[in-house]
Amino acid sequence: MGRVDFVIGDCLILEADGGTHDGDGRHRDRVRDATAMALGFVTLRFDTAQILHDWPLVEAAVLAALDRGLHLSV
Repeated sequence: MGRVDFVIGDCLILEADGGTHDGDGRHRDRVRDATAMALGFVTLRFDTAQILHDWPLVEAAVLAALDRGLHLSV
């Protein structure tokens, strides 16, 4: 699966995507996300525009994942 940007708890991956995640990079990210899921991880992926211009939505998504316990392995 390789390196990830952040891991919260046991199994919640947070990815912050910049411009290199378009085109072929987008496909590689989707393959990585599927591989992570097969290994028991959940990935939340946000792009630069979301992080910089829609932080409340990003924060709400991360907090909702934590509230649901998605950061904890079963």
